[in-house]
Amino acid sequence: MSRRLALATAILAALPFAAAQAQNTYKIGASVGLTGYAAANDRFWRDGLGVAAEVLNAKGGVLGKKIELVIEDNRSEPQEAVVGYRKMISSDNVKMFASGCVSAGNFAAAASVVRAEIPMVLCSILPRQPAEQKWAFSTLAPPRFEVEARYRYLKEKTQVRKIGILHDPTPYALLTKDIGAKIAADFGLEVVATETYKPDDADMSVQVGRINAAGAGAIVKMGQGGSTVTAAKNIKQLGLDKLLLLASIDNVTVFRSAAESLGERFLYAAPGVQMPDALTDAGAKAAVDSFLKVWQAKYNDADPYAAARAYDTMMIIANGVAAAKTDAGPAVRDAIEKLPTYQGAAASYSFSPEQHVGIVNYFVQDFIWSGYTLMFNLHVLNDSGDKHFDQNGFLIRPAPVGKLTRKVVDAVWLGWNGDGRDLLRSGRRPSRDCVPGSLADRGGCISRPHRAVATTRPRRFKARASFRPSPARGRS
Repeated sequence: MSRRLALATAILAALPFAAAQAQNTYKIGASVGLTGYAAANDRFWRDGLGVAAEVLNAKGGVLGKKIELVIEDNRSEPQEAVVGYRKMISSDNVKMFASGCVSAGNFAAAASVVRAEIPMVLCSILPRQPAEQKWAFSTLAPPRFEVEARYRYLKEKTQVRKIGILHDPTPYALLTKDIGAKIAADFGLEVVATETYKPDDADMSVQVGRINAAGAGAIVKMGQGGSTVTAAKNIKQLGLDKLLLLASIDNVTVFRSAAESLGERFLYAAPGVQMPDALTDAGAKAAVDSFLKVWQAKYNDADPYAAARAYDTMMIIANGVAAAKTDAGPAVRDAIEKLPTYQGAAASYSFSPEQHVGIVNYFVQDFIWSGYTLMFNLHVLNDSGDKHFDQNGFLIRPAPVGKLTRKVVDAVWLGWNGDGRDLLRSGRRPSRDCVPGSLADRGGCISRPHRAVATTRPRRFKARASFRPSPARGRS
């Protein structure tokens, strides 16, 4: 037998085995910024996906299939994201996307993903087009919450009433900037300057100087990554010893570096998974503890926030596939829309088919007596009954029969609940440095660098560890 014939025979013999292997795996693709400005978060997002895949595979995977992750580095660039998405669709044959925080990249590739009918559960905000949103889900907390947390801190804890907004050009930062400008007056704040920067800028002293010259007492920064460290260093270099810097939700590594320059004048919005000792809700605490157990076993003190959302994303996908009882994209998408509320490590998630649902939970710690937490819940449902057309422009929903009447549903629910019995029994008191209603329903806090977050070498921080109360006030 010739060598060429033998080789061809070997290849043909291997094909059935390769096909069987493919049928026994469920491929999840992820476009992530492992290099570039998004790397500070997306590397942890990737690692969170990996930890979740290990946990799920140890339980048998999904539908009896082992989960296989396909990771593509988009270098934090939209063009690279498009190339990676197309490869994962055409060559890797992924069934689902669990992509990272590069919003522009997810936006740019969304049309291709929709044509392939592959659902996306994203770290970033949703694409802009309704047809693309139909195939996308987001585990990102609404930007308004992290803006409100910082504004509330300025109003209640400082005398600062004039602020400057410093933002990058990413879709998420632009959205957050617009929200910040719109609601500032609600907190008695005036935006006296708005400056922009590029995520890879090595110097922002000009922008910082302009904000200071406009009379701002604080910079509210919209954007993630090393630019926060750059802004903090510029504030110090310019000798602006009274100017505060309030950062977005981010990686603790970024916070540590920024705190080395500004100490207590650097503050940031922190979700519960970054400060688990501050959580009072039993369900949230259990979810966080369960995640941290497997996360810290592999990554020790690495920041858990982006990883926790990635972990939650994988669990939502697994629940959706299990509910659909198939890995077909449309069926899984529909199943995720109908899932019951899922309490994850980073947040509590609830999806629905077409309605726009906003959920706001406002809580007050130490209400009436120490340890009792009061929470108000406001649910707003707005369903405008969108019309749907086919590719030729003909109306297909609602059915064009009889008299067409536009449906509009506006409903509001208001409720409250209290919790704190366990705290009262133990005599422990929650920290008073938490700002009520910080981040959705997670009990997030505005925080200075402190021991609860700086789990390694806290002596590097120039700020005092202000998160924990003094001995006279008890311990959190």
